[in-house]
Parts: sequence; C-alpha cells; structure tokens
Amino acid sequence: MSSLTTTSSLPSESRVGLPLAFVWQEYLQILRSRRMKLLLFFVVYMVFGLPFILKKPPAEVLKYVNVWFGEGSTALKLLLFIWTDIAMNKMAVFCGLILAGGVFVDERARGTIQVFLSKPISRPMYFLVKVLAANMAFFTLYGIAVLAASLYFPFAAKGFDLWSFWALSSTHCWAASFGVTFSALMAVTFHKKVSAMLVSVLVLFMLVGVTFIGFYNPKLIIIGYLNPFYHGISLIAKLGNPIVLHIVLSTLVLWLFHAGVLALGCWRVSKLEDL
Repeated sequence: MSSLTTTSSLPSESRVGLPLAFVWQEYLQILRSRRMKLLLFFVVYMVFGLPFILKKPPAEVLKYVNVWFGEGSTALKLLLFIWTDIAMNKMAVFCGLILAGGVFVDERARGTIQVFLSKPISRPMYFLVKVLAANMAFFTLYGIAVLAASLYFPFAAKGFDLWSFWALSSTHCWAASFGVTFSALMAVTFHKKVSAMLVSVLVLFMLVGVTFIGFYNPKLIIIGYLNPFYHGISLIAKLGNPIVLHIVLSTLVLWLFHAGVLALGCWRVSKLEDL
C-alpha cells in the first residue's frame, strides 16, 4: 500500500507531471520487493555459473559455431551464444513474468485499481507507467548482470572480448526486455493471471527456442526477422566488421516491436469493462 499512499499525495494539477512521479515510485517499489531480490539472486547465480559450462565444449559444438556464425573468434562466439541463449534469454522470460505478469491484475485483486484510476491519469497511461517501471527494474537487473560478467569473464571465460560483449548487450537488452512488455500485454488480455502467465511462458519460450533458427537454417531466416530475440543476437555473426550501423538498426527494429505491443496494451486496457 506504500505505492498507493505516495501516489495519492502527488500533485494532481498536471497530467504530465503525475506519470513521471508515478513511474519513479513504482520503480522504487519494485526494487524493494522480494521478487527483485529473487531475480537478483538468479542473475548472480547465472553469471558466476556460466563459465563452468564453457570449460570443455564438445568439438562438434565448436564446429557448428563456426558454421553458424562464421570462421574466427570461435571461443568468443561460443561464449556469446551460450550467454544469450542459455542465460539471458531464459532470464528474459522469467523476469517478464515476475515483473509484469500482474499488471492491472494484482491491483484489481487488491481492490486498489479504482483508487489509482480516480487520479488524473488515463487507463492507457497507467498501463504505460506500470510497464515502464517494470522495464526499468529489468534494465537494472540486466545492467548488474553485464557489469558482473564484464568484471568476471575476463578471468574465467576463454576468448572474452569486452567490446564485443558490450556491443551485443546493447542490442540484446532490448530483445530481453520484450519479455517484460509482452507479459504486461498478456496480463491485460486475459482475465485470469494464471492464464496470462501460461500464455506468456508458451509464447516467449517459443520465440526463445527459434532465436537462432536463421543461423541453423538460412532458408528460415524470415522466421528470425519476425522474432525480436533474433534481432537481439544477430550481431554475433557481425563481429569483426563495422557494427555500429547494425547496432542502431537492430535497436530501432526492437523499439518497433515494443511500440507495437505497447500500443496493443493501451488499446486493450481502454476497452476493459471490469475494472
């Protein structure tokens, strides 16, 4: 109820100022929550456990890495492949569910949704505030993961290159945060939280599962273009080339994915009749 109390005390004269303060308050509330502590533990475990997976990779795996992503820098590409596929993509799914799977649903269950909506803020704006705060919390976790890996991997992971790692993370973070935005959309699409979270898990894991399909089979690259997670990892095949333009283009495409889902979410909450 701390969020409710603080929000109620905010000035109501401006429709512009209120959401900004609301976003910050929601973000701080998530940071203090138990779910954030749980996710932080998961992130630390993931970062410090990943190098052990890379100790003795099978020869056939190294061979396929060269086939999929091109010759050269095999150890680095293997690291980035495992980092995004096993660690960060899975993190995206679970963080999305935990951080945004209860948008509108939790407030409705507690009976506080009408109090919030009585303030000078529209339903779509309220939805955007909640999603933005959840994404800010996710980026905080992602930043902690990248910082910890940047300090630890140079000593624990063979072939690590800091610039390539940061370059990939700068685009992949937007793909991973898509899990948060999509989970929020599902939360306002289904009436029951369990149904929304189940659909989110199924869809997000399906997208994660075909993230690299364009590399496995170039004939199916169109599936990759339609998948935000593909745009988050496509940089792996561009290492060693001028990649700033690729980073910019991939980021813009990912912003479009987010914008489309947010637009659907705003439309959906404007049509809800049971709040």
